[in-house]
Amino acid sequence: MSKQADDAQLAQPAPQPHQAPSISDNDEVLSELPQGLWPGDVGQLNFDSRRALLALMKGPYIRADKHRELWAALLADETIIRSRLADVFLELVLDLDLGLAFAKNVSVPESGMPKVMRSLPLKFIDTALLLFLRSSLLSAVDQNEPVMVDREEINSHLMLYQAADSTDESGFEKRINSAVSKMVDNSILIKTDTPDRFLVSPVLSLVFGPDQVAAISAQYNSLLSQEG
Repeated sequence: MSKQADDAQLAQPAPQPHQAPSISDNDEVLSELPQGLWPGDVGQLNFDSRRALLALMKGPYIRADKHRELWAALLADETIIRSRLADVFLELVLDLDLGLAFAKNVSVPESGMPKVMRSLPLKFIDTALLLFLRSSLLSAVDQNEPVMVDREEINSHLMLYQAADSTDESGFEKRINSAVSKMVDNSILIKTDTPDRFLVSPVLSLVFGPDQVAAISAQYNSLLSQEG
């Protein structure tokens, strides 16, 4: 396995769509559609639902606790929003228990479908950090409680991989800083009021499954044993 793992990508599971409404339900929905938000507007979604659709397309995700108006609009117009996303080759991933929703590129092997959303390229140390964060979610005693990590924990864990990197200690610390910044920028790590303490976003539970964690962890552990 390449130590840089430059081409590693976040994997995401296929969404589980809810039951589509009946024809009579669609008639009722259409009767409640707005007449237009501006002269000549032919859109079928109300203001908040359009904002929810835009938020999904911009990413990274909608949180029920943080984006309450968008979340309510998404649930109210889920069927239409799913349709609008599908029109541009995107799928909606919605988890009511976690209170999370995001859009992902349609995944159909050898279909030649356009990739609308940019994937997140991961280097070796980025993947190591993701493994640590996802493992923290898996090992949480109470799955309903927020999982927190601090910078000291992150540094301590990632320094185990320094021997597998070609840089010196100073250079490796810069790579750790870059990896943490990448996770913050993509809302995988969420800053708290306490300096250097982060909330681990539960969205990792949806995009990084236990089987993937086990497989990649085995590769990284093998690399550590070789270097040791």
